[in-house]
Amino acid sequence: MQYGIALENYKAPDGIPKRYVYYLAGYDHEDRPIWIIEGGKWNVMEGVLKGQNKEIEIYFMQMVQRFRDSLSDRSTADNPVTQLVFLLDFADFDFAQIRHIP
Repeated sequence: MQYGIALENYKAPDGIPKRYVYYLAGYDHEDRPIWIIEGGKWNVMEGVLKGQNKEIEIYFMQMVQRFRDSLSDRSTADNPVTQLVFLLDFADFDFAQIRHIP
């Protein structure tokens, strides 16, 4: 790992998990993991302005690892699970949350 941190043990600081919400909601009829991402609430600019770039990067890498790891939760030799399902919620999304105008 680039920062010397085991992603599975990383605890994001300063409310990052509450500001960038995602969660495993369950599995569909083909045992694919269903992930919910509340993208409309993700104010990345707020984290950047707080100087949390490194912490957010690690948090997002941990998120991707969790996505990948969830494939094996219900995968078997007879029923290999190779796909994920994502439900992206962009309610209340504001482009100001992602712009960067230095």
